[in-house]
Amino acid sequence: MDFTQPIIDGKAAQSFGAAAFRKEDKDFAEAYNQELEKLKQSGQLLEILKEFGFTEQEFPGDMTVEKVLSGQ
Repeated sequence: MDFTQPIIDGKAAQSFGAAAFRKEDKDFAEAYNQELEKLKQSGQLLEILKEFGFTEQEFPGDMTVEKVLSGQ
């Protein structure tokens, strides 16, 4: 079954998964993001997520926390 994003108040609603870190763990969060980027670039992340029914289409692209919070 194909899934389409719901429309709320005339706008497509989309949600994103995330990892959360304590404010004092900035170094850990940066290391996490670096390794996540390596997984994305190598294609390994997609291979892992395919097992759960995800495709590259579900990746957030250039979406950032700042964009989500600002409603972009």
